[in-house]
Amino acid sequence: MTEQALITLTSDFGLQDGYVGIIKGVIAGIAPHARTIDLNHQISPQDLYAGRFILLNAYQYFPQGTIHGRDIFAPVAAYLSRRVPLEMLGEIIDPDSLQQLAIAVPQIEEDKIRGQIQYIDIFGNLISNIPDYLLEGKNWSVQLGPKIIPAKNTYSDVPSGEIVAFIGSHGGLEIAVNSGSAQKQLHLNIGDAIEVRIDGSQE
Repeated sequence: MTEQALITLTSDFGLQDGYVGIIKGVIAGIAPHARTIDLNHQISPQDLYAGRFILLNAYQYFPQGTIHGRDIFAPVAAYLSRRVPLEMLGEIIDPDSLQQLAIAVPQIEEDKIRGQIQYIDIFGNLISNIPDYLLEGKNWSVQLGPKIIPAKNTYSDVPSGEIVAFIGSHGGLEIAVNSGSAQKQLHLNIGDAIEVRIDGSQE
């Protein structure tokens, strides 16, 4: 029995129009036995950074060999699922001609780490580009202007409506509001800077 191909779909099409159904129809016409999984169709229009974040944090949960298609790549994903060689799907291009996203990396100093917001989820949680390993074993807090946000383990460690910083399920520093929206309360957006203050090592 042939193993069923699995294709995930990520796009900025939304769900109001028929675009998602159309790309599924295209896939079904090319690879009728392939299984499709909707990863996310609510990416903000043309937000490549959000699409990158979604795929980066999702692919590890899928079986090896899953094809992750994004809108116009859906037909290509369908053909690949049928074992059609990549070179049969278009002209070969020089990889150096591809445009690369400018991905910000945290700036590390002796007593601080400067990062930025890389994604905001539907709850208004602010997900930074500062990974957990930079904070392991340290006492830290987030400073936004005069505001100091304490580091905790989870939302419930602060009262309802209070701001908290913690290591989220994505494996990085996250800023949230217990029973609220950190984005609305702090007026921060993707790309805005944040600063982590390092107070020393934990005993």
